[in-house]
Amino acid sequence: MRLKDKLRNFLGSLKFRLLITFLAIGIAPVLILQYAILASYTSYAVNTKTSEILAQSKLLGTQIINYNFLEEPDSDVVSAQLSQFSSIYDGRVMLVDSTFKIISDTYNMDTGKIIVSEEAISCMGNQEITKYDDENMYIEAAVPLADSDGNVVGALIVSVSTDSIMANRNQIRRNVLLFEIAVLLVIVALSVGFSSIYTMPFANLVRRIKQVHSGQVSIGQDVKNEVTESKKVTAVVNDMLVRLNILEESRQEFVSNVSHELKT
Repeated sequence: MRLKDKLRNFLGSLKFRLLITFLAIGIAPVLILQYAILASYTSYAVNTKTSEILAQSKLLGTQIINYNFLEEPDSDVVSAQLSQFSSIYDGRVMLVDSTFKIISDTYNMDTGKIIVSEEAISCMGNQEITKYDDENMYIEAAVPLADSDGNVVGALIVSVSTDSIMANRNQIRRNVLLFEIAVLLVIVALSVGFSSIYTMPFANLVRRIKQVHSGQVSIGQDVKNEVTESKKVTAVVNDMLVRLNILEESRQEFVSNVSHELKT
């Protein structure tokens, strides 16, 4: 038989279909587990960092109000805290007064300019804002700054990169990938083994039928550990073999009698 025919027969065989089924059943949960692990970690890490940034922003806002930094932005203590905050969290910190003027910008890009953004407007309305931009990979937090009378006099807007979270996520992905490869190798080995085991009774049945076809008309022995379906088919084949044996014995007896009569 040509290689092409053998390949066609294998692809159309029950063994191949069982193999594909076992692989799909085994691989699908692994892929789902990978997605769940990475999504769960990303969500947890982002939420944790967002809460931390929001808490630190509130503390920094308190220092800004205490030092009256919005009116007199010359405090070395507050300036140092703003720079330190920006360095620790690898982000940008902008301090905005009630006229939407940027009093301080740790990136030194927009100091003195006017900012009109959703975050700034919401803060002036005494609302805290937190947002995660998964496309540009950064977390944004904005907290209102209120004086002792509760009047909002400014806002602190913080944008923090999530590169560290993505780096940890990629490391987890690599670890999960190594685990997946090990699991997939086991799944492939088990799939090949089980597909061979489950199709073995049918292979035995085919061999018996071939024996009948070649003239070896005999009742086959039952094979242990056969599945119910193959046992039923085997029982039918064995019943057919019994009938063929009876017919063969009758034929041989008839031939013997005829031969005896002719000799007589």
